Amino acid sequence: MWISRRHLWATCASPCGHLPRDGHTQARRRTGCATGPIGHGAAGDVKIPCMRRLHPGPAADVTIGELYDVPRPRAPDGRPRIGICMVSSLDGSIVFGGGSAGLSSANDIEVLLTLRRLADVIMVGAGTVRAEGYGAPRKAGQRIGVVTTSGDVDATSPLFTSGAGFLICTDETPDRGVEALRVGSGRIDLAQAVDRLAELVPDVGFVQAEGGSHLNGALLGAGLVDELHLTLSPQMVGGTGPRLADGPDVATAFDLAHLAVDEGSFVFSRWVRRGITETTSGATSGASTGG
Repeated sequence: MWISRRHLWATCASPCGHLPRDGHTQARRRTGCATGPIGHGAAGDVKIPCMRRLHPGPAADVTIGELYDVPRPRAPDGRPRIGICMVSSLDGSIVFGGGSAGLSSANDIEVLLTLRRLADVIMVGAGTVRAEGYGAPRKAGQRIGVVTTSGDVDATSPLFTSGAGFLICTDETPDRGVEALRVGSGRIDLAQAVDRLAELVPDVGFVQAEGGSHLNGALLGAGLVDELHLTLSPQMVGGTGPRLADGPDVATAFDLAHLAVDEGSFVFSRWVRRGITETTSGATSGASTGG
């Protein structure tokens, strides 16, 4: 069972308010907005998690679906659109206690799952796969590209035995007996990998990248980050945890598409690379490189 960010909702029974990954998508009825964790009302109807949108105005209570389920046209050069989804502490760390779960919340999990339901491909570093316990996706036809130069993956895990997982690797990466996009000699050519994703997923339109920091930095350095979905956790954690992106110095300007806050003081933002034209989300909407 794939429970990234990550084990939060899977470790408690229904009274704690968390639901299985897609159980809520089948049972959900629009019976009201719950600003706390996903839960049930007195009559047993599912409450939809929501937050207060501060930007764009006017300020209003909105659901996570209304914020994140927005049109995502392809990048200007025609390639699939790529978004990074991460959670960070106030002092900039993306891990606490070895993973991201200690920074997360029920609403953050719902953001992650909403974006996963919208994505055609998930791209993630092999180190993150090992640390977070990735498994087979629930969305039919979704593929998970594991970025690795060493090929250090468990080819017998459900991620790969399900046929969903594949490697994004170099020409020299050892054969692990799983499907692979070999792109580059000595180092992974991520631009080539993105261009070739259609070989595995025809009509791929949206790719969600989920870290770690080395993969995020490599995507940023290659000019491949079109949007950033960042949850800011209301805590400082100290330590020496990695930043959001670890890679070459590169200045890329983004515009704020939405900013929202929930009752737990978690801040949810969506940033779109400057120069990309799109419908503004929320205001009018209805609805490592790995080891």
